[in-house]
Amino acid sequence: MLGLRYDMLDLDVDGRFLTNGNQTDSLDFDKLNPMAGIVHSPLRELNLYANYGTAFETPSFTELSNNSRGQETLGGFGAVSTQQTKIYEIGVKGLVLSRLTYDLAV
Repeated sequence: MLGLRYDMLDLDVDGRFLTNGNQTDSLDFDKLNPMAGIVHSPLRELNLYANYGTAFETPSFTELSNNSRGQETLGGFGAVSTQQTKIYEIGVKGLVLSRLTYDLAV
């Protein structure tokens, strides 16, 4: 099993209230996230599996509005980035007595 996900996010702020300075800024996030998995079924009622994947999360609007000086601004994009993660999973799932399913994973 193979998968691939591409995300593209563009954030733009157009500052029009210029008494506190020009808050116009933009920030772009582009990320390619692969995923791979394998399943082995030694018995019809038993599946052993392993998965690997990556993911990312963009900054929240709260993180975008706070700059390093502690002032509330919308244009302080320079100090933020995405959170990135790698996901590993191994597990077993199956069927007992043709009625009860189970799934154990780490």
